[in-house]
Amino acid sequence: MDAIYAVLNDGTTGINAQTLATMRTDLGITTAELPDVAQIEQWYHRAGQATLFPYMSITIDSTTGELEANSRFYRVVFDLALVVLDANVAGNEVQAMVAAWRYGDAIKTIFNRRASPAGGQGWTLGNASGIVRATVTNQIPGADTDVAAPNIALLTSVEVITSELY
Repeated sequence: MDAIYAVLNDGTTGINAQTLATMRTDLGITTAELPDVAQIEQWYHRAGQATLFPYMSITIDSTTGELEANSRFYRVVFDLALVVLDANVAGNEVQAMVAAWRYGDAIKTIFNRRASPAGGQGWTLGNASGIVRATVTNQIPGADTDVAAPNIALLTSVEVITSELY
């Protein structure tokens, strides 16, 4: 949980610091079409109570025992739930859905492994200790019915493989 939260909020390489800014530049759009994520919370999804949007929560979906006998590897699945209000994005509902998928692409960019400086984007959760792999496994669009305003929600599943330190 802490590693995902840290990587998303990193002031140099996080979703607002680098990923969304780079995406806006590459696409020739502004924060009107793709605003920064205003709030990221851990452990519990409280979009229905949130006052800042776009809103994202990080919750644990499931975990396993050892993947193989004596492997010391464990699987933990996290859900990143992003809620974008129609009012957050310039345009109509279509532009709000486009923005939601762009956020989905930004999230995948953070987790895609690639050559980069140690601890930077593309490193497994910023080179966090005990993390073997972190992968986006699924993204599902919808709406958050707990939020009174018209919204688009995107649920992203992230599978993290951890290793017991020994």
